[in-house]
Amino acid sequence: MNKKLLYTLFILLNVSAISLLQNFSLLVVLILSLAGYAVITIEKEKKFIPIYWIIFLGGPLLEAVAIHFGVWSYKNPVVIGVPLWLPFLWGNASLVVAKLTLTLTKPAK
Repeated sequence: MNKKLLYTLFILLNVSAISLLQNFSLLVVLILSLAGYAVITIEKEKKFIPIYWIIFLGGPLLEAVAIHFGVWSYKNPVVIGVPLWLPFLWGNASLVVAKLTLTLTKPAK
């Protein structure tokens, strides 16, 4: 599969799932986790896995600080002021950034 198409569909799926299904947190978690797993499996980049988990945990924790200080809030927070699906979105975003970084820093042929 064309990698540009893969990542375009991946981004659209993440945004659509959250936008259209935000009241169904478990379904959004399922969709985002399966999408993230699919990209990691297709890419076969083992270095993406620790990046995914660091951002999966770190992104929501940093957002929780902002939420605590009243910077913003979420409609359906579950734990520490964030929705259940937010860590998965952060993890998936890390995959896009990691791939973009690899693509932009790859030496020209």
